[in-house]
Amino acid sequence: MNKKIKLGIMALLLVSSTYADDSFSWNLYMRAGTGINLDSSEQETASTSSTGTEAKNVTALGRFGNEYDTWITSTLTKKITAQNGSWAEIKLAESYSSSDPEASSNFYLDEASVKMGGLDFLPNGATIKAGKFGLSEDIHALDYKFKSIGGTGISYQKDKMKLSFMINEDNTISNTATGKIITGEYKSQTKAIDFENSYGNFDTKLTLSQRLTSSDSSVSGLIAYNQKKLLGIAPGTTKYIAEIGKGVGMRQDGVVLLSRNMVTNKDDMAWRIVIDGHSDLGKWIINPVVWAESVDFDNKTNLETHTSITAGGRLTQKLTNNLEMVYEGFMNNTQNKLGVENADGTQYKISAGPVIQLQMGEWVRPAIRLSATYIGGEKKITGLTEDSELRAGMQFETWF
Repeated sequence: MNKKIKLGIMALLLVSSTYADDSFSWNLYMRAGTGINLDSSEQETASTSSTGTEAKNVTALGRFGNEYDTWITSTLTKKITAQNGSWAEIKLAESYSSSDPEASSNFYLDEASVKMGGLDFLPNGATIKAGKFGLSEDIHALDYKFKSIGGTGISYQKDKMKLSFMINEDNTISNTATGKIITGEYKSQTKAIDFENSYGNFDTKLTLSQRLTSSDSSVSGLIAYNQKKLLGIAPGTTKYIAEIGKGVGMRQDGVVLLSRNMVTNKDDMAWRIVIDGHSDLGKWIINPVVWAESVDFDNKTNLETHTSITAGGRLTQKLTNNLEMVYEGFMNNTQNKLGVENADGTQYKISAGPVIQLQMGEWVRPAIRLSATYIGGEKKITGLTEDSELRAGMQFETWF
């Protein structure tokens, strides 16, 4: 037998005796939608309007009737287990988004990482993760993120405790109009330490960030209480979140940069209070939400304190195993929008429509949604050309 063939067979036998080819999986999240402004004589598409769309306003009032973009995230995962029980999970995830037409690319590398566990020198149940990845949490009905950090680094986790170190050198998003901060030099290039832990019903998170090119830094802290009742009075759950940060400002699209590995002006201060309730009562699902936040800008910027309060929720009515109705309404009051003095006012959104799906349930996909949305308020807050708009839209969404 040829010597090279013998060596190849021996290598294959060695690999097969050391590792078990455990699993390979592919996960996909995908949505696509469109809509029209029924009040416009030119039939302006809702996806190009200035309010309530992913493309122009990531702080839109609620998801239903507002997501007219296309978003695809594809994730490949391979798990390998050694004979001694140690294992590795290799993950590659990439996304496509039509949300920001000013971005340099519509494709994003979300994750390229390896996670290892069962290592004989670590405590039982501990894992190590390294590569490019992110740590993100949001309020589903609003699609607002109360934590979002990302970059390349390493993370150690044991039970509910997680400690991560990340370096973020990607400044692509900051170069777009919606991604820039209001004042100061925007720098997403940072090094950051992030800590998470849970104690009973309480979650704690701490993010420390510093620019790579200077000593400017930011710090954000978060504490959340998870209650096993809806607002303490009905079956369900409620999450109460309180955040505070220094060196934390906001972007021009209205996103307050709490619990992110970013740095703005060192004396910017911000706080946030969130309430997110959920109750499944059989034929009805109730999801009330409150999101309040404020930014007190560095005195040198000559900007006023921005304060915003959003309240409302979603009500889902189960009609059949394949059909449900969704009713969603939110109202927002903003004072000194983006730090501009007397940019005060209110905006609102009311949406309703049927959802067609394969099986009844809030998280069941695929789903087809049809929506009618009425949105309006004071123009200096909404950015609309009229006091209000009536929109019709559709969306497809799936994940597996």
